[in-house]
Amino acid sequence: MTSSCLRTHGSPGWMNSCCAELFESGMCQEPGSGGACSHAAQPALKVTSRRPLARTPTSRASTLSCAVHRTPTGQPSSTGGPASNRRRCSAGEGAGMDLAVRQLAEKQHGLFTTEQVHLVGSSRKAVRHALAAHEIIRLTRGLYVLADHYPSTTVERHLQLARGALLLVPDGVLSHWTALLAHGIPVVTVPPEVRLRRPVSSEVRRKGQVRRAGIVIDAGADDAVRASPHGPTVAISTALLQHAKSRGVEEGLASADAAVRAALVPRRELVEKAAADVGPHSRRGRRGRRAC
Repeated sequence: MTSSCLRTHGSPGWMNSCCAELFESGMCQEPGSGGACSHAAQPALKVTSRRPLARTPTSRASTLSCAVHRTPTGQPSSTGGPASNRRRCSAGEGAGMDLAVRQLAEKQHGLFTTEQVHLVGSSRKAVRHALAAHEIIRLTRGLYVLADHYPSTTVERHLQLARGALLLVPDGVLSHWTALLAHGIPVVTVPPEVRLRRPVSSEVRRKGQVRRAGIVIDAGADDAVRASPHGPTVAISTALLQHAKSRGVEEGLASADAAVRAALVPRRELVEKAAADVGPHSRRGRRGRRAC
């Protein structure tokens, strides 16, 4: 019954508005029983299928501003519902690293400390949100770097940590292999720890050495301090001797040879430094002289 009515008025997607009502009640006249449907003159009504409404895309800026509290798909995380997320966003939480902190870090090769965060008026909570959003990377306790300033090579990472260590210990100087790398002198193996020498610290003097994740601070002052592109260092001859005693004759000899060939230190100075360090007849003194 209904198929003949639809054939009379055209395609199934179009029906007379009156026929649409009669169609539901089964009273529409079929062509075979009396001609065309008597309601053909009525205005046509388009019948369309129901489709789901398109979802309005969320802008990238609004997604990043609440990245800590939303999943990558834009759905609220398990830490709270939509209302709590709106409250967090309106309060400014999870909005990323503060502009003042980022500007400070840009002036320090991307590095900053927790103490500096407080000095510019930011908070530890902002640092935690930036860590969760992968905007910064924690190098050691109290020291961070912007994620887009984190280097890819081992030597560059070591020197970056050395710069950061000088931010944590402003009165320290680079020593051992860290000082050699700061002057461009190669080492066979780059150790994971940055070495510093700190002249004034009751804690260092009492313990002889202070360690924190990735940083070793030794006690003792050095009169000869030399500047480098990465911060102040002990004298190159002193650093070569420290490196040889810590890492072995083979690695010490390789670095000493590179320093002499680059005219960064005279060979005679190395021999004199090794002899004066612990005495000419001691085992450690002979070991240092062989490396030089």
